[in-house]
Amino acid sequence: MSELKLQTEEGQTPVVFMFSGQGSHYYHMACDLFESNPVFRETMFNLDEIAMGINGRSILKEIYHSEKTVKDWFDATIYTHPAIVMVEYAVAQTLAVAGVKPDLVLSTSMGSFAGAAVAGSHSIEESLTASIKQAEALSLSGVGMMIAIVKM
Repeated sequence: MSELKLQTEEGQTPVVFMFSGQGSHYYHMACDLFESNPVFRETMFNLDEIAMGINGRSILKEIYHSEKTVKDWFDATIYTHPAIVMVEYAVAQTLAVAGVKPDLVLSTSMGSFAGAAVAGSHSIEESLTASIKQAEALSLSGVGMMIAIVKM
């Protein structure tokens, strides 16, 4: 088996953007960035408009809900799915404007929607729509649960 050595054209170690999935979300995520960074904030507002056009819901109002704290469960997939996509994509856009662009994109689960948009294989509109439609399909499937097996 040969060793894989990654380098950019300039011989530098490549920049990898990694996008996580379900479980990485919480109320008020990236709140400091939302309040202080105009690129992040504008991207989030633009994505919220797209989301509202799809299902009539403001994802921003839910993420930054005034009566919720980071300790509250943020578990309604109709909000969490697009919230993950929106925050991850907005962070990537913020980094891009600052001159940090990925040579490689790695993603898992819900992060694949933002990752696909950042990698250019889908538009952010397509990715956000797909995440919302997936959440809507899950909501129609009835009550369900996620389990985790933890090795002690």
